[in-house]
Amino acid sequence: MKYYLLLIVLFSFSCKPEKEFYKGNCDSVVELNQRKYNNASSDYFQISNAEIIGDCLNITIVASGCSGDSWEVELINSKAIAESNPVQKYFKLILNNQELCHAVISKIVSFNLNPSKIGDDFIINLDSWDGSLLFEE
Repeated sequence: MKYYLLLIVLFSFSCKPEKEFYKGNCDSVVELNQRKYNNASSDYFQISNAEIIGDCLNITIVASGCSGDSWEVELINSKAIAESNPVQKYFKLILNNQELCHAVISKIVSFNLNPSKIGDDFIINLDSWDGSLLFEE
């Protein structure tokens, strides 16, 4: 009987989507998709801050809206790598904002960067953000 319970527990963990394993303490997970990166369209927003805490890239975005609760935000990695030391990778934030209010909302969203790891440190070049960030192993 104990073995059956153990098997049930193990199978329940193995049925989680891959993104759930990477999400960790972050709101979401970065998506590696060159086509989506190249063809991405987004509603208007500004990035007011970006920082790395642990495995999470925390991005503060500012846009018009009512509360920001219904915003759908994605972070896309282009899969392109600039050969430098450390290597550089390119990311783009996509906002789907259907809120029709005119208030200015600021919201922090976080993305787990683990799917982008290759084993070494890398520089994050975030589209619409003037700076770059170093993600260290």
